[in-house]
Amino acid sequence: MKEGNDTFKQQFNNLETFKAKFKELYAVQELDDVKTDRLASMILKQEQFQDILLRTNTKYAMMDGIPHKQVQSSALALMMEVAELIDRLPWKTWKRYSRDEEIDVYQDLNIAEEVIDCLHFIFNIWLALGFNAKDLYIMFNVKNNRNRERQKEGC
Repeated sequence: MKEGNDTFKQQFNNLETFKAKFKELYAVQELDDVKTDRLASMILKQEQFQDILLRTNTKYAMMDGIPHKQVQSSALALMMEVAELIDRLPWKTWKRYSRDEEIDVYQDLNIAEEVIDCLHFIFNIWLALGFNAKDLYIMFNVKNNRNRERQKEGC
């Protein structure tokens, strides 16, 4: 367990407590409407955040209109977030981990947060390439089908 997380662990001892507190803290509204496209909503929020960064962050604004620089910057940040994710897992295949080091609900919440950080940078890359949620849905399904065919063929 990382230092400084004891308070977090005490406050959020299970996933339901975490979800409830997260919604309260960040005024997250439930999307119960079946017609709400959650993926499109997430990508739109990230696009709005990107607009804020372009207006308030000089280094970020210098990359505006240069997609390969935006992709490169976001890809590097994504790699760092993946490293943070891996750091939270018992990844050493040569080591025997004790039960104390096994992943608990608290760790799962930190892992979930790292995955969300990864999604932010994946969305940044997606937006820099000029794609939207519908494009992501279509391309994901095409690639998923291709992967399934490869598995059937043993490739």
